[in-house]
Amino acid sequence: MDKRIKELIDITREKYCLHEYYLHTFDIHRNTTIFKDTVYRLSMEWFPNHIKNWDDETYNPEGTACIEIDIHSRKTKHVIFSEGISTVDGMTFDLNNRDEIIKWIEKETGLIYGRQFEFWKEEERELHFKECIDGVAVSPSGYIEFKLDKEGKLTLLSVYGQFPSEKLVKQEKYMLSLEQVEELAKEQLKLIEFPVIEQKKIVPAFAIEEIYIKNDCSSTLPFEFIVDDKFPLRMDKVIEWDDPIQKTFHGKILSLVENVTPEQAFWCEPHPDLQPITEDEIKKCISTIRKFLSQEYTSDSGKWALMSLCRDKGYIHATLKVKEQKERVF
Repeated sequence: MDKRIKELIDITREKYCLHEYYLHTFDIHRNTTIFKDTVYRLSMEWFPNHIKNWDDETYNPEGTACIEIDIHSRKTKHVIFSEGISTVDGMTFDLNNRDEIIKWIEKETGLIYGRQFEFWKEEERELHFKECIDGVAVSPSGYIEFKLDKEGKLTLLSVYGQFPSEKLVKQEKYMLSLEQVEELAKEQLKLIEFPVIEQKKIVPAFAIEEIYIKNDCSSTLPFEFIVDDKFPLRMDKVIEWDDPIQKTFHGKILSLVENVTPEQAFWCEPHPDLQPITEDEIKKCISTIRKFLSQEYTSDSGKWALMSLCRDKGYIHATLKVKEQKERVF
């Protein structure tokens, strides 16, 4: 085992009082952020000592501690005890002492309460927090979940979202008014077709398509641009062919599991999904898509449009839709 990985594992064991647990498996994962950064995480599964010879890969035994940490910051991303059951001797909290819990979350996540996250709601033995910037809500919002069992033992801590550093935040006085965005709002009113599953039919309804407007009203961003961290390359190209291929298209099962090495993680190798799609790759993708459509939809030349291409774990994903397709939710 890489000594740097072993150090992180030992730190995790001590931090979460896993002295009556043993490390069952561990993996290194990486993903991109909307800021085009690469994040490396160490994911660990800890089994209680009394669980021996477990060979069922479909699920974990109750009491399993699944813990994920950021390899470089060493901050916690997820702590989940299977079935909500913890046999850890320690890691107990008092829900009535919210200040103590918030200080512990700050320590574990590196986030600052009131500046990067704030209280949202409380449920039975659960606290929920939302992302903010100096108390101002953001979108898309990150959030933090914190759960305890009946004895006050930690069973869940999960951090979702980007939570950008202060250097990425541009402070401005809010300038927009309803009068400024009125015309934009009218343009966002769309007639959308919704599926009604019970009646097995499509029904039309008016809906507002969400959009982001710059503070000076000089530009906008579509909703999917903000929430998508895959950086799709917009194409909007109609696919046509003259002669269909009279053969059945044969594909293959794709493996989307990456094998990330410690060297890649500690060297901070940029995620390959961040590389731009080249002109040569675009040509190969279009050729393959045309071949697929002409074999599977032989009479549909000119009916399909390639909307976008994007990288995902070593592959290029193509999104197509019917050229004349009406506005539908799905």
